[in-house]
Amino acid sequence: MSIFAGGTEGSVLSTDASLTLTGRSSGDIFGGSLTAGDLDGDGLGELVVGAQNDDGAGPTSAVFVYFGADLFEP
Repeated sequence: MSIFAGGTEGSVLSTDASLTLTGRSSGDIFGGSLTAGDLDGDGLGELVVGAQNDDGAGPTSAVFVYFGADLFEP
C-alpha cells in the first residue's frame, strides 16, 4: 500500500509515494480494510490496516496500527 502525503488548502499531491507499507506474506490481503483516527490523543492520526490471510495460506487475519508520530518522521 502506498501513501501519498499532501499539503493543505487544495495543494496537488506528489506523484511519488511518501511511504509504502506491505504485509507479512505475498498471499495476504494487506489493506483490505482501513481506518484512521487519533487513537492515542496526541493530535496525530493513526492508520489501522487489516490483513486477511495474514500467513498467506489460511484463515488467519491481523490488524496493524501505525502511529502518526512514527509514520512520517522528519
